[in-house]
Amino acid sequence: MGELTGNRIRKISQCERGSEYYGPCEVCGHRMAPAHKLVTGNEYVRANGETYCGESMSTWGHHDCLLQLGV
Repeated sequence: MGELTGNRIRKISQCERGSEYYGPCEVCGHRMAPAHKLVTGNEYVRANGETYCGESMSTWGHHDCLLQLGV
């Protein structure tokens, strides 16, 4: 594992499936198609200078609902 930079990373990515697989939106509780995933984690840097996110928490929901969480 790399060295912790002290930065927090939050990013949203779209998933191929919706509520039939992930369940309802964790923010509003309604069905979603497609689902989106908000990843929150610490940023690390490798010896070669490459940075990456060490995922520590995920939230599933509608894109707009996840934006309300402050991405």
